[in-house]
Amino acid sequence: VSGDKGATAPAPPGSIPADARVVFLGDDAVARETGVLLVSEALGPGEKPRLFNAGIALPLRFQEAEYQKDVARFRPTHAVLVFGPEIARNAGQFLTPPDQFRAAVTRLADRLAADGVAVVVATGYPLDPADRDGQRRLDEYNRFLRALARDRGYPLADVEAAFREAAARGVTVLVPNGREPSFAGHREVARAVLAALGRGDRAVPKALRVAPLPGLVRDWRLKPLPAAAVPLDAAAVAALRPDDTWAPLTLPQPPDQFARRQAEPTHSVTYRDRARGMATGLAPPDGRVVAVATLAEPQAREAVLNTGGMARAVWVNGERVFARSGTWRGYYLGVERVPASLRRGENVI
Repeated sequence: VSGDKGATAPAPPGSIPADARVVFLGDDAVARETGVLLVSEALGPGEKPRLFNAGIALPLRFQEAEYQKDVARFRPTHAVLVFGPEIARNAGQFLTPPDQFRAAVTRLADRLAADGVAVVVATGYPLDPADRDGQRRLDEYNRFLRALARDRGYPLADVEAAFREAAARGVTVLVPNGREPSFAGHREVARAVLAALGRGDRAVPKALRVAPLPGLVRDWRLKPLPAAAVPLDAAAVAALRPDDTWAPLTLPQPPDQFARRQAEPTHSVTYRDRARGMATGLAPPDGRVVAVATLAEPQAREAVLNTGGMARAVWVNGERVFARSGTWRGYYLGVERVPASLRRGENVI
């Protein structure tokens, strides 16, 4: 996700520079992208901070290789840390006591500081009132995050305060299951982050502008694979011959029926993902699909394939360039950024 291109407008004093590179790290609510996209749109034409969504790809207890892949590769100047609610809800073997949360966030802040990355800290939005244990943990997390911001001079995006104030005004800030922000809640997240970035004067949009992402591979042929099918190997990929028995797929797909009934469809994550180019609803309940596209390149070049959703593997010209690991890294577009070499002429993905 990047800000709109255009002539650079001067940033207000004390705000984030126009040429900043900002990576968002945090919970599943970040991975859903709504808040990040709202921040991007609020910044508007002429302001050029580049925003990168690393979502939940970087675990809070990260390894150095994960840091290099999901933070350092963006060459960030700033990082927005949005950890808390999802972690606080976890229990059993995934329980994170407040002391472990403090140690993990401090380690991440120290690692970012070692790279000269400026840190912005966000408090976590309140949980469903029924989750008393989770809320107690989150309260401890938020007390620490406020103290960290105060002691180190980090800008604080006080999402918790913004949610409580909005809820007091009668705004529904959580979805019905109480586990994640509603669209209105994401607007509060964006408002708090913008204030921490020194752009609190920017209005947060009430809807998102959505369009196909640049570089979208639009035309595919696909067929289902039975659940019992073994994963494709090089020989199986070489033997694929799309013909008239394969179904055509053109991206972006039309809006789904649910989105068509909504007064404001961009509030739907599914609508937004499809409009930007993600293919949804392809696989039968008991199986998978294989999809093939051909790219004609005038010259050989290096490219990056940005995958999302449930993609299991990607092959380029008969070479497997990506295979999904057992670790869940998120659903959002670009969760995996796969380098690939394209040759002059026809390339098969």
